[in-house]
Amino acid sequence: MIKYSDIDVSRICDSDYILLDDSIYDSFDKFIKICHSNRLVSFMTSDFEIIRFINNTIHDHIYNPISLIDDGEIKDRSYIKREDYYKLDRFGIPLSYVMWNPEFDSYLYTHIASKNDGEPCDLPYVDRVFWKDYLRKIRDDLDKLEDLGELGNIYEVSNYIQDIIQYVGDNIVRIGDYDYVLSDSTSHKVVIDASKIGTLLDDRYGTCTGISVYTMLLLNNPKLKVNCRVLYNNSHAWNFIYYGGSLYLSDNALNIISGDIGDNLMSKSFNSKYVLFGQDREFPIHRVFDNNLVSSEDINDYSIDVPIYHGYSLRKGHFKVLKTKHKEDRYDS
Repeated sequence: MIKYSDIDVSRICDSDYILLDDSIYDSFDKFIKICHSNRLVSFMTSDFEIIRFINNTIHDHIYNPISLIDDGEIKDRSYIKREDYYKLDRFGIPLSYVMWNPEFDSYLYTHIASKNDGEPCDLPYVDRVFWKDYLRKIRDDLDKLEDLGELGNIYEVSNYIQDIIQYVGDNIVRIGDYDYVLSDSTSHKVVIDASKIGTLLDDRYGTCTGISVYTMLLLNNPKLKVNCRVLYNNSHAWNFIYYGGSLYLSDNALNIISGDIGDNLMSKSFNSKYVLFGQDREFPIHRVFDNNLVSSEDINDYSIDVPIYHGYSLRKGHFKVLKTKHKEDRYDS
């Protein structure tokens, strides 16, 4: 990422990321030259006032991506007004902001952003477009949950996800009118679809990607107020949570598939092992992540165990049982 104040317009390249700073106020002509350079340059800033300034100063719409950087906080985002970015056709905000009242019409561009010292990172297969209908459906889910305090909310959301979500891995496909069956080969399209939050909200199944995004949205909102973000690498996606002044990992996809599950890859009983865990319980896959929101050294040394989480029981098997495909087998309904 290049600081705006250090930019030489004549040397910018396609796919450069430029960090906007206060120098834009005195050198706005440079910004316009970059936008007119026909380079695929993206801009980032943590200051919405800069977004407002650009929108109010330009005469024509700008098509370069311009994104807010995640500040890592949980707070109201109603200062993000449509009138202050409507000329920025590819304006985007962190996905962690969407439940905190930013103003938008039918959709918003979103991303999993990094800190100021790194380029933005996005989960594979996740739509950058967050539709307003998603917001309504997530709020409907939140209406089913109580505010049980910070720790209670973390466990309640994990229980809710384990109760209603079917895990879908790389080797599960959809065939005709049947539900989900194991296949001898992977289906790239199904993996893409199952990674989207819209699929999880509508069909109640998802990959680790969809489950980690859903976990964040159910926790990181004005009702439950838990500081939760997404971590990922090229093999897996999970969450980190700030609780009690410490940083923990959380992995609800792993809670589902490592617990007591039926043939349909749905939980049969609540698994708390990976709700709030530290370095003592992490797998090697949890030590490498592609976005630099946190460092692996920041993770708490020890996990939190709540052996009995009272008042919760999980439904069993409300999806069709998955069937293993053999070459001689036919798919039965």
